[in-house]
Amino acid sequence: MTTLTSPPRTTHTAAQVELAGVTRTFGAVVALAGVDLTIPAGSLTVIVGPSGCGKSTILRTIAGLDSPDGGVLRIGADDVTSRSPGERDVTMVFQDYALFPHMTVEGNISFGLRLQARHDRRSGPKREQIRTRVGDVAALLGLEDLLGRRPAQLSGGQRQRVALARAIVRRPSLLLLDEPLSALDPQLRASARAEIIRLHRELGTTLVLVTHDQQEALSTATHLVVMERGVVAQSGSPDELYRRPASEFVAAFLGSPPMNLHDRGGLRIGWRPTDGQLESRSADALPIEGVVESCEYTGDGQHVRCTGPDGGFMLVQREGERWLVPGDSVRVAVPTERLHRFGPDGTRLS
Repeated sequence: MTTLTSPPRTTHTAAQVELAGVTRTFGAVVALAGVDLTIPAGSLTVIVGPSGCGKSTILRTIAGLDSPDGGVLRIGADDVTSRSPGERDVTMVFQDYALFPHMTVEGNISFGLRLQARHDRRSGPKREQIRTRVGDVAALLGLEDLLGRRPAQLSGGQRQRVALARAIVRRPSLLLLDEPLSALDPQLRASARAEIIRLHRELGTTLVLVTHDQQEALSTATHLVVMERGVVAQSGSPDELYRRPASEFVAAFLGSPPMNLHDRGGLRIGWRPTDGQLESRSADALPIEGVVESCEYTGDGQHVRCTGPDGGFMLVQREGERWLVPGDSVRVAVPTERLHRFGPDGTRLS
């Protein structure tokens, strides 16, 4: 994606979204099992979770593409549970972009506005207004030189920007993105994440993004939601969920490498691979011993996989520390203030 130094400012009215006891089933499959969730107005909320957890169903329910079997959905102060998609002031960008192949970039971006003008000749946007809004959005997303091209003449990143432009040109109070970066290569995904963050800052609207990539979720969100089997496992700031996971599931799901978990005295003890101190013998720390099984070089350090009496665990070493090799015996100390404790039911203990 192209990053602009001073894009034009576009203001929107941001909407809060509230789901209260929302359920959705598909035959015997329970997609949403009484979801209670508040998406703050003006936030960049990322919904993340494993496949089949219900995250895309939430997005489609907010958009009106799926109707809940029970519960209430509010956008702003309005109950929109039974409203059609066109009555919700919401736009959605799909995973496959869904661009019209026979239209130019300009035609794709302006399509919704032209349709609105055709159906509402009195109060709909006029031709000059459409031209101005398309130009503003094209400048915001670096598409000015591509307006005459067709989708087949664009790269994956360019098509993604066109899909975003088509959505935001309508100036919605709520913008929904369904795994918009999944088709991009890793290098382009990194720049696309930065572009979405900048876009959210410039628009000021509420943006909800669904992804299965927990690292993408942590780096992008201002408000993070982790889903598990049709319910909200935890929601809050990314830092809160990473540092104080509410359950063993959230602890293991967020973080790369994932949290180490051990059974100790009827509890589950967790610690981040970055928190282990090699060869330390501090009295105020949990000692972990093991043997190195493999080492993965990461450029600025290495990820070390070990096995020991407590089972397998992962250790992160930084550049400048003594490199370990398979077969080495290690002693790791984890400071007690960095330990996470979970009860038999998997919930966090204070």
